[in-house]
Amino acid sequence: MRIAIIGGTGDLGKGLALRWAKNHDIILGSRSQEKGAKVAEEYTHLAKQAFENEFKGSITGTENSQAASRGELVALAVPFESAMENARPLKSVLKNDQIVLSTMVPMRRVEKVFEYAPFVNVEPASGKVTILSAAEILAQELPPANRIVSGLHTMSAKRLSDLRKSVDCDIVLCGDEPEKVGRIARLIEEIPGVKTYYAGPLRVSSLLESVTPFIINIAAHSKKHEPLIKII
Repeated sequence: MRIAIIGGTGDLGKGLALRWAKNHDIILGSRSQEKGAKVAEEYTHLAKQAFENEFKGSITGTENSQAASRGELVALAVPFESAMENARPLKSVLKNDQIVLSTMVPMRRVEKVFEYAPFVNVEPASGKVTILSAAEILAQELPPANRIVSGLHTMSAKRLSDLRKSVDCDIVLCGDEPEKVGRIARLIEEIPGVKTYYAGPLRVSSLLESVTPFIINIAAHSKKHEPLIKII
């Protein structure tokens, strides 16, 4: 599979690129084509060291829109604060059969506590309040909505990037098209130690996203580094 990772030079993007490059062709997306290409060389060196003769994929790097146009899967591994800025230019290059994976979590820090901060829309006429997750906002920006799969919110980027370690966690996914979710699930389960679960349509993404600040707060107050989710 050709996998474009927007934000591929960041922490989560690095881990996904290194893990998936064993068997797939990775295209790192960056704001700068030069940076994308340079980081791709670094990641290729790390992947070859780790996988040796089992390394059957590739890692290249380019500018975000070029990367997105070439990927069968487009993974958005960017902070929510810059997500829409990175996502909007992709609308003109994406094809309807491409899958977009949203890993984004809108949250804010209030004193020493992280809080989930979804988008709140109030209709002027009726006063009706609608709360939208990051994935639902992305679906509005990059229709059709059934191309969006939401997940990987609780993945430890640090552990994912350490190819000596099994990640050993469960990942919950949601999306409106089960077939697309299934393709993402199979891809994620290629990462040693990871099992996936389907939680339902995209409208439940706020439940998945809100777990991230929850476990960050646990880590901060219990001194437990890199907490991960397991479903038993």
